[in-house]
Amino acid sequence: MSTVSNAVLAEPETRQRLEAAGLEVLGGTPETLAAHLAAETAAHAELVRRAGIRID
Repeated sequence: MSTVSNAVLAEPETRQRLEAAGLEVLGGTPETLAAHLAAETAAHAELVRRAGIRID
């Protein structure tokens, strides 16, 4: 599945449309995605912690 996804994301028209919608276009392996999500989660968790945001 990642091979097909990477092929679609490599198409210039697809990339352009996704970027125009404000998305960050990444390709790669499932492991690359997992690492990216872990890093993003950690960064956002730090932001939430510093801002003192709480769920009521």
